[in-house]
Amino acid sequence: FRAAGYYLMGAILDETAGYAKGPSAVTTVSNEELARDYPSVVKAGAYFGSAGFDKTFELGLEMFLDEMERVREAARGEDR
Repeated sequence: FRAAGYYLMGAILDETAGYAKGPSAVTTVSNEELARDYPSVVKAGAYFGSAGFDKTFELGLEMFLDEMERVREAARGEDR
């Protein structure tokens, strides 16, 4: 129950805090420097914008629920 609550609150806080609006670091890195020195970060950046909120949330929720189902099935097997 608590894990589900923490997952949901984390997703809500990310969206309401404006996470996708821009960098939160005091000293930012230019787009050119970012692309040159951190190409993998640039590629991953597409998944952290507001356009991906719903998709990211759905994927995380699906993974969370699948794991809960796996744990429940394992517990049922131990009870027998």
